[in-house]
Amino acid sequence: MSAHRVGPCVALAEDDPEFRIILSEILLVRGYDVKEAADGIELWRWIERGGVDLVITDLLMPRRRGDEVLRHCRARGDTTPFIVMTTQIDWARRLAGLPAVQIVAKPFTLDVMLTAIRGALAGVIDSIAATT
Repeated sequence: MSAHRVGPCVALAEDDPEFRIILSEILLVRGYDVKEAADGIELWRWIERGGVDLVITDLLMPRRRGDEVLRHCRARGDTTPFIVMTTQIDWARRLAGLPAVQIVAKPFTLDVMLTAIRGALAGVIDSIAATT
């Protein structure tokens, strides 16, 4: 019997535990498989395990910033889409030239985040549907 995925796998990295739990619960209810990380090191471990379809990360986190994880992924040829959440818009704009990166300014509405997620996963959702 083969493993069946419910929906796309989202690695969610946010150092504010309340915010991370709320966003994770919202995504779980909408059918996403969510892997939570409290910092950049935990996020990198989820990415290394494979199977992550989308990364949603805070820019500034302990132990490794979201942009450092993103740059490391791109340097290794990993093109997994990233959504970077931040209040540091000027800093985040430097990431705009990297492939498959969206910046979401904090604070944001749920509609803004869900639209960013659907856009980032547009091709991923089609490929998951084709394999189930």
